[in-house]
Amino acid sequence: MKINSSYLNPAFNPRTLTFVIKNIANVIKNIRKQKHFDAIAFSGMSGAAIAFPISSMMNINLLLIRKPEENSYRVLHQGEILDGPGKDISSCVILDDLIKTGKTIKRMLSVLQEQKIFCHGVVLWNSNASGKNVSEVLGDEFCSLNEEFSKLPCWIV
Repeated sequence: MKINSSYLNPAFNPRTLTFVIKNIANVIKNIRKQKHFDAIAFSGMSGAAIAFPISSMMNINLLLIRKPEENSYRVLHQGEILDGPGKDISSCVILDDLIKTGKTIKRMLSVLQEQKIFCHGVVLWNSNASGKNVSEVLGDEFCSLNEEFSKLPCWIV
């Protein structure tokens, strides 16, 4: 039986995954030359597939922003949707596969804002999005409500 997951295809192919991870590591390394950040924030399976190897490879903390509807102990019993290393985190970049509707990135930015964690930008690893900043991808309406996000960089790997 042939099993396929189109949006996660790069993560299921070991050679492609290695290539993607190396490219993302190079992008994050270049971002870190210009901006200091404590962590990489991610959400969902597509984020985890890439975030954990990157964290291990580059010795960068991770922030897992769980989906509110996720059926996990922490969400169901403790109402917590943010998991991390147990350290003070003041800034991060978001790592995600793509932006289709912007819903995931908007939710992640809102959680980070609530926790007073500054986001330097969004790194997309499986995207056809084009844009120089997040407002071009998420739309001016969202960014007008969150001025600090209006010029948030969006790096596409």
